Amino acid sequence: MPISLVQLSRLSARRSATRSTVLAASNKALNMSSANQPLATDFDPLFPPPKPVSSALAPKSWPGVSHESGTELSKLLRMDYDQFHCFFNKDGFHNHLSHHLFATYSFGASPKILKAAYDAHASYQRPNYPSPKPIDHTNWKDHLGDRDYYDSYLRFFTSQLKNEGISSVLEKYIFSKVANSEGPTLEGTTSAPSSMNPHMLNRYMSGLVHPMIHGGNGIEFGMIGSVAQGLAMGAVTAANSSALFPPDFFDFSAESDPLTSLAQISISSQETNEDHSVPSSKGKSSKSSPEVHSFTLVANMLKDPRLEAGKTCKQTSTAKYMDTLSSTGDVIREYAKQWSVNSIDQVEEKLEELCWLATIVYGLGGFRDGHRFRADFFLIHMVTSTLFVPSYLSQLSFPSQSALLRAQLSVILAYWVSRGRPQLPIVPYYNHTKNYMTFLPKALRDIHPSKDALPSGSADPSNIWPLIIESSLNHPEEHLIKAVRSLAHWARLYGTRERGYFDENRVHLSGVGELDGTLFERVALLSIKTLGWVREGEDAGSWDRVGLGWDHLWE
Repeated sequence: MPISLVQLSRLSARRSATRSTVLAASNKALNMSSANQPLATDFDPLFPPPKPVSSALAPKSWPGVSHESGTELSKLLRMDYDQFHCFFNKDGFHNHLSHHLFATYSFGASPKILKAAYDAHASYQRPNYPSPKPIDHTNWKDHLGDRDYYDSYLRFFTSQLKNEGISSVLEKYIFSKVANSEGPTLEGTTSAPSSMNPHMLNRYMSGLVHPMIHGGNGIEFGMIGSVAQGLAMGAVTAANSSALFPPDFFDFSAESDPLTSLAQISISSQETNEDHSVPSSKGKSSKSSPEVHSFTLVANMLKDPRLEAGKTCKQTSTAKYMDTLSSTGDVIREYAKQWSVNSIDQVEEKLEELCWLATIVYGLGGFRDGHRFRADFFLIHMVTSTLFVPSYLSQLSFPSQSALLRAQLSVILAYWVSRGRPQLPIVPYYNHTKNYMTFLPKALRDIHPSKDALPSGSADPSNIWPLIIESSLNHPEEHLIKAVRSLAHWARLYGTRERGYFDENRVHLSGVGELDGTLFERVALLSIKTLGWVREGEDAGSWDRVGLGWDHLWE
């Protein structure tokens, strides 16, 4: 496959500067005289020892985490916060350094692995630099979308988070009317034009959802420095998903209601079984609710000629998502509007829908019978971002919970259409993935167990997840371990879902009755097979970036 833009950029960065040069330039930039003060004294409260968010539906760290690995994680995150910009080049490619660290830490990586991951990313990062002027309450709208103001927005949101806390800042700067409609600034001043719409939820869900991912990591592990980075990244990201977030997307009528945390109501530890799986929602609201299931939405969209591959964007376009929103954003919005979240009692069920939806558009969208699996680089971000939805939900009032869930659905649908609206062949996919052994590398198939092994002499793995996780810890491609982490978490929550869990009388997607909780391990297995079992001796593979729904690409 041709080398990707990201790979070219990384190679260029490595050739042009050693890590020591990058760090020296970074320190020089941070020491330049400006109105901004040094960040060094802010580190301790920003990156304390990791403490996972209190939510039964949020991810949990695996055995292997230690005091030493947590200390190393905090130290490396502080270095990233202090030294690097959120974009590692002038084209706006995102800094994934902390994403890799959080994912590997959560799987029990040693400090040595964490440092290796840090070094791999630090070598091509762009040093942070002072912004032209500070950001405060009176001018926070003035420089949105301007990457030169990342440093000032970082300092502004850091201060806000330290003073007000995560929940208050998210509500105020991402989900409020002030942050998403025309009007004055938060303090009631009009230093910014009163007609200016900040489009903050739009920005936060744009940039291939990277601001939301970055902030989500911080929320999950209690690192407000990372939350501030995500908010600052969102502030300097272009609001390129406007078609998905028109004025009628928002309902601010309940904005003054007291904040009711999902951590206390719907995502409490009492909502899970003893094995940490989530009780089936089938029969709770699925049979009585008139709501349209997200699977039914995609089934109907698959029949819509307006959304055919080639009609929403050209396969050769390098801006498929933007082209798709420009040409058919209104159509996608009409479908997304059919999926509503009208009460807090629906939140847990709707969250589960998103986890399944993200998995099938990526996992099944990249599959055609008789062809190798194609791991789409853009759709994998739908998987890795959905992982953080429950962490956000634990911090938000219900109106904002509804907005986040509906925003995530909208983005998933839009990216799926932009990749050519690939088919979702459930039955052929399940037939193809029946025998897990065919996807294992030679090193894992060529095992000769003792005669004492149970069952006698069998080399078949009884649980595929430890093999996938251990190999992904050593993989250089950070998106793989992030994807594995999402899929493993959903397997923990929903792995006990039996065949027939989705009612074909309610959910009108071909083959949906075949889906069960093994979907997540099947998708994880094909993903690592495609990206390469590097720990076991295979070469690293690559993500697919050319598109999925165009027939000629499979010939």
